[in-house]
Amino acid sequence: MRSSVDLPQGPEYATLRISPVIDMRYKRTVQEYKENSVLSGVASIGGLWTFLGGLFAILFGSSIIRTLFGKA
Repeated sequence: MRSSVDLPQGPEYATLRISPVIDMRYKRTVQEYKENSVLSGVASIGGLWTFLGGLFAILFGSSIIRTLFGKA
């Protein structure tokens, strides 16, 4: 079944087509994603920094940044 609307195609476009499913036994979901990227690396480092900062605050009652750069 072809739609009467021409959709642009290429790597910079995403398409979502929604249609009624008659028989749920034949439902299929396809998902693509990039597992390794610069953004995921930055997010991992940020999560580690947040965990260490929270641990430091629980143990010493002050943040790491305030201890390093602020007044005592």
